[in-house]
Amino acid sequence: MSAANIAAAVQNRFATQLLIELTNSSNSATTIDTDVLEAAASDAIGEFERVTGIAHDDNNASHVAILCRGTVYFLEFYKARDTSLIKWRSGDFYGALLGIRKAVYAEAASNSNLTVVRERSGTRPDMDSARLVFGKRRVSGIRDTIEN
Repeated sequence: MSAANIAAAVQNRFATQLLIELTNSSNSATTIDTDVLEAAASDAIGEFERVTGIAHDDNNASHVAILCRGTVYFLEFYKARDTSLIKWRSGDFYGALLGIRKAVYAEAASNSNLTVVRERSGTRPDMDSARLVFGKRRVSGIRDTIEN
């Protein structure tokens, strides 16, 4: 997806008046400066690809949504608006990018025959279910019963 497509997606998602204020230096402007909007979209795409390590996909709705938020972040950053809002938008944008990066690289390529097993956070291992231990003997966790 090009910067122009992301800019169009931003225009569909955010209020026109906000985009007019963010893309123009004049307070009397009445239209969105699409050159500034596309430059911010291009910067968001660049950061997306730099941080995640993957190319953005225009068919992936989460990529487009993150890039739209990133575009508005860059517009506010350029305009030097409220620093607390810029800080929040920065955390939102880069947090989403790091989330994608973590998901993409969770199972890094390896030549190992082992398979990755994800553990659920905050759960205990199942110690009560019976399982085969040695030959025909079955041991059932904590109860320690042996079946033949």
